[in-house]
Amino acid sequence: MTSLHRGVGLVCMLFGLSLMSALMVSCQNSGTVQPRAEVMNTWSVSIGPIDAGLLLPGGYFSVRGSGFLEGASFEVTLILGGTEYRLESRLTPLGGLEARWPVNLGISLSQGAQSGVIRVKVSLLDAEGVAEASWRADLAQRLAPQLAGVNAWTAPNSARAVNAARMLKDGEGESLLILDGVLNSQIGSRTITVRAPVQKVSADRTTGVWIADPREWGIHPGAFEGSARLMNRSHVGVDEGPVIPVSVSFRAPQLTGPLRGTLSRGQRLSLTGWGFLGGEERGFTLLSFNGTFEPFNTLHDPIAWSDLTLETGWVSGDELSLVISPALDDDCEGSELGAEPGILSGTVTPSIILGEELVEGEPFSFELDIKPTKQVVFLSFLPAFIDSLRLFGLRNVSGRVVDEIIRVVERDYEGINLELRREPPSDFELFSIVEIGGPDPNAQDLFGLDNTTGLDVCNQRLNDYLAGRNADSGGTFGGIFVESFLNLSPRRGDNPLADPLFDEIFDPVMSTPARIGETGARAEQIDRAVKALGHLIGNTLSHEIGHSLGLPMYPGCGQYHNAPGELQIMDCGRDRPFLERVGLDPRGPARWTDENRQYLERILPLR
Repeated sequence: MTSLHRGVGLVCMLFGLSLMSALMVSCQNSGTVQPRAEVMNTWSVSIGPIDAGLLLPGGYFSVRGSGFLEGASFEVTLILGGTEYRLESRLTPLGGLEARWPVNLGISLSQGAQSGVIRVKVSLLDAEGVAEASWRADLAQRLAPQLAGVNAWTAPNSARAVNAARMLKDGEGESLLILDGVLNSQIGSRTITVRAPVQKVSADRTTGVWIADPREWGIHPGAFEGSARLMNRSHVGVDEGPVIPVSVSFRAPQLTGPLRGTLSRGQRLSLTGWGFLGGEERGFTLLSFNGTFEPFNTLHDPIAWSDLTLETGWVSGDELSLVISPALDDDCEGSELGAEPGILSGTVTPSIILGEELVEGEPFSFELDIKPTKQVVFLSFLPAFIDSLRLFGLRNVSGRVVDEIIRVVERDYEGINLELRREPPSDFELFSIVEIGGPDPNAQDLFGLDNTTGLDVCNQRLNDYLAGRNADSGGTFGGIFVESFLNLSPRRGDNPLADPLFDEIFDPVMSTPARIGETGARAEQIDRAVKALGHLIGNTLSHEIGHSLGLPMYPGCGQYHNAPGELQIMDCGRDRPFLERVGLDPRGPARWTDENRQYLERILPLR
């Protein structure tokens, strides 16, 4: 999740969940935000008793509790023998909190059992909370490791298991696997000494992984015979463990999965295996396909491909990502893989290259279902969007506004292979981004702007960025600008689209901002305003996304809009009256012209 999106999620939680009412605010007519007096400056934080276990200088221990949100600041204090010590802290990916045992404190204090009190203070916006709990740990300054064994085989760049005792964890220093012996490979024998850092050490210090660096091991298959030991480099000193004999086979690259998969333009398919090269100064990996492609369109003949190179991205020595992005002609067709749906079946052979050396792995049989193009759109609701909702009296129901926006866009694109995401997708390499913000940074009171370069006929680009400043478009900022919709009020000026109905809808919530849980006539007023603003933003969003997809088919109002018509999504701004934009036209919502609809179904078919 991006920081911008996390910010939106955070604000939505603060203003959208009654369980967090301690931090809810009321929006005043002046636009200033004041905490409610009866809960001012409070934030719910709790932590449980902490047993940090064996703790070395620089090591981290978990602080289990609640109230830890990204965007907040944390102050962790440890009280030992009446003395307070400030500790570094960090959030974990799963929303927990970890604190670090200071190196200087770990070196200066006596070893053995220690107990005290830990205090955590969390500050968020104008609120803060404090919690305390008991704390204990078994302090040590250094550990002598003991290697139990390593995996019987490895491959270039691949992570393989280390089994041991008393290895060092994150922050405490590093544990090194040291191998001394002879590597016999296809190109000869040589003596090697390898020092490989042990990564991902488990909580109990007994397991981890090491990686065979191809710059040390080479890339040719073979076998290693020799000895192995562990070395701990802590903040206090170096400790070595006993030596054990080891035999490790060294394998060629190999694909292991998937046997079957689905893929469309811009989508990412994970390929697993071992021995893949990539990353800085570590060579690269090629995949060569041999087989046939059977188009779903029976009017098209099957294609036999020999030594077709598949473009991949390197993730790790055990994973590659496959992405297809074929070029299309002016008729939205192409001859490259992914230009049309069908079944690709055959074998894929991995090859790794380091310098002038090349090693080829074994062919791997697999089948790919090539799907029609899907346009994925990540909607990035900026903090400025949430803040601007206070001007409409809807900040406390921002989650409902977002839901309505998405409902409108999904309705407009029903039957089109377009998918909206609220978080950046991990399964697509190529996707569009649209930022929904507050004021128009172009200072033109625009409702929205597709500032991408040129008209993207056939949607050649799947990764349009409707946001930020684009030098190719005259330095304009793209996105949706929510505060500009305030100009639809006749009281704001002489906008030709202004309508008294705007004031009728929004005055009740502008004068008394919406709050969660209101009922009766008040709930109806809030619901009406939520739907109205959601439609104003959503329909504008559909319009701007349409531009990024290459619409309109037949310009009429300038280069980038239809000739004027009734209820047309791609009309010029001046041709789209308030009643249409707000979704209250008795004839129904705005829609695509027949030509635009046919174009969308052609470039983004569902099947």
